[in-house]
Amino acid sequence: GVRVWREMRIRRRFRDEAERRSFAERQERGELAPFVEASDADGFWIAGAAHVDLPVLLAAARERWRVAGCLQEKPGDPDELRRHHDLVVLCTGAAVRRDPRLAHLSWAVAKGESLTLEISGLAPDVVVSCGHWLLPLVGGQAKVGATYAVGAEHATPTPAARKELEHAAARLTERIFTIRDQEAGLRLTLPDKRPVVGRCPASPGMGVAAGLGSKGVLFAPWLARQWADHLATGASFDPAVDVARFD
Repeated sequence: GVRVWREMRIRRRFRDEAERRSFAERQERGELAPFVEASDADGFWIAGAAHVDLPVLLAAARERWRVAGCLQEKPGDPDELRRHHDLVVLCTGAAVRRDPRLAHLSWAVAKGESLTLEISGLAPDVVVSCGHWLLPLVGGQAKVGATYAVGAEHATPTPAARKELEHAAARLTERIFTIRDQEAGLRLTLPDKRPVVGRCPASPGMGVAAGLGSKGVLFAPWLARQWADHLATGASFDPAVDVARFD
């Protein structure tokens, strides 16, 4: 009974002549069908996109599990938890890079920041993308993002990112807006740009699901399904993302 999914379209604007030429070449080779539904001199339209409202989804999931009695939320040290459980899965986002069992992985961190705007007159089902993106929200608001700061270690909003995103919003909307909020977070990736999932080779009682980068809504359900299948049937993890690939 909670709405977490919105069908959207993406208006992808060309940033320069090089992108315009690349698009024409790929379209000629048929690489963009069936995703591109129309194009013009300024850009193209991507069909079949969607927005997942993660804050609403996560809050609803937590409440459902809490009512069912299958969720406890409290601070916990992985090693202490391991003394009382057969398996502990580390899915702690960017913090997982500090776990000694995974220290051998070549983690890379990049901070991303976004702004929440108060703005009117936007098409409610269109995401505009051109270097940055602009996502309309309900209630006359929108989000614009995201920055990409390699090597950042703290998820603290910065004035430089605010200025960059403010300029991006003006370019993407050409409307008057008010900045209501600024958020920052850390993305964790690996050299092959794929996440990691599975049992830690040196400590099989510890598992991991991490390194989702900026594709959390795409990767997370897939990794969770692999864990569910592994625990229920003993199924192997996909070798392309199994943490054992780095051993």
